[in-house]
Amino acid sequence: MPTHLIATHLIATNASAEKSQFSSLRGERGSLLPLTFGFFTITLLLIFVLVNFSSVMMRQRTLIQENEFALMEASHQLSKTRYYLFGLDRNLVNSEFRVPIDCANARSAYFTEIELINIDKYATRSVIDKKLGVIEVVSFACDGNKVNGEIAATYVLPLQAATLGLSAFTVRTNGSATNQYNR
Repeated sequence: MPTHLIATHLIATNASAEKSQFSSLRGERGSLLPLTFGFFTITLLLIFVLVNFSSVMMRQRTLIQENEFALMEASHQLSKTRYYLFGLDRNLVNSEFRVPIDCANARSAYFTEIELINIDKYATRSVIDKKLGVIEVVSFACDGNKVNGEIAATYVLPLQAATLGLSAFTVRTNGSATNQYNR
């Protein structure tokens, strides 16, 4: 067989293969729509999760700071009787001196600070919204040297999914404080 006929036959075969590839691509034209819709759905889901997660973390950080502030106020309530009669208490673990705390005054100071935070933040809200975001004291304990407190608050999510039951979240935080004597 002559060589010019073989080359012509190869060119014709390659051209028909390219035509079949182009015709098969025309039939798959609508396959990008489900892919685009899937990526759009995933993007919306990620935005939903990230916005709500960042809101929860921000609220938790704020609640931790408010609890620490109230605990510090409570830990600064000096038990004058114990202090002047017995002096400073020595911590056996790390040999630090602790100032004795008056537990009754500490409890009163803690609850007063939490109530003042609630009044400052939520006094202008309507009656319906007053329950959301209000800090509730879950527990408070004092042993004379250390105060412990746990608080909780319920907040509304910025992006809600009522069908899934995702509309509000409760944040809890606890902490403790001592009043140490530094020389």
